[in-house]
Parts: sequence; structure tokens; C-alpha cells
Amino acid sequence: MFYLGIAHKEAYAFGDAANAFSKVIALKGDYAKEANDEWELMQKIQRAAPGTKIGMKIALIPEIDRADLAVLFIEN
Repeated sequence: MFYLGIAHKEAYAFGDAANAFSKVIALKGDYAKEANDEWELMQKIQRAAPGTKIGMKIALIPEIDRADLAVLFIEN
């Protein structure tokens, strides 16, 4: 289930990824801590609501630089 969440995250299906990670957390198995970290990231991304494909790609980057910010400004 954890890797299903990762696959959804990489496909920019953040809602499905959050659901998969929450199921892993509920099972309290070996991947519960990692799933919790990923679930928190999915929650942040969903709150930011990136509207474009490039916005979604940039949302997965841990730290953006000037070039990423410029792309966001140009897109809007």
C-alpha cells in the first residue's frame, strides 16, 4: 500500500496518494513513519492546490530556487 501511494504521488494524483498513505498509517506497520511523512507532504500540496502540471512538479521539489519561482510566475 505504501508503494501504491508513492506511485500515485509520482503520477500527481495527490488525493489518491494521501488515501493510500493514511491506510498504511492506520495499519501501524513497518512503513507507518515513512507513510506519515509522505501523508503530511500530500496534505501540504493539497492545501497549496497547484493548478498546473508544472506547479505539481514543483510542489514535489523539497526546496525551490529562483528558476522554479520564475516558471511559476510566467505560468500565471
